[in-house]
Amino acid sequence: MRGQLPERSADLSSTEPTIEERELLAGFIDTHQRDDADGAIALMREDIRITMPPHPWCFDGIAEMRPLLVAAFGPDRPGDWRLLPTMANRMPTAASYLRAPSDAEFRAFKFDVIRVASGKVER
Repeated sequence: MRGQLPERSADLSSTEPTIEERELLAGFIDTHQRDDADGAIALMREDIRITMPPHPWCFDGIAEMRPLLVAAFGPDRPGDWRLLPTMANRMPTAASYLRAPSDAEFRAFKFDVIRVASGKVER
């Protein structure tokens, strides 16, 4: 199975993110909290793939991601975002909280587990 894992995932001894991963995660969090779709897209590889388990949705490439981010950050966005850095499966992760327009508090919404390749978000 190790032979099938991406290069970083094959190193199962590491429990801490690399400097590159920490910096990319910080940028990911910053762009999301500022509702900056273009900034978020700049952090992604052209061939990015996003999945959203348990839903069967899969977004391949920036062209498919852009409408999703515009909706999440645009004028009709579902609310305000707050993200916290963490780890999941030994990968950098953003725990996302959303405050709906009619709500007074942020509520747990999702985890973005990030796989980094060549200095950008690959998955």
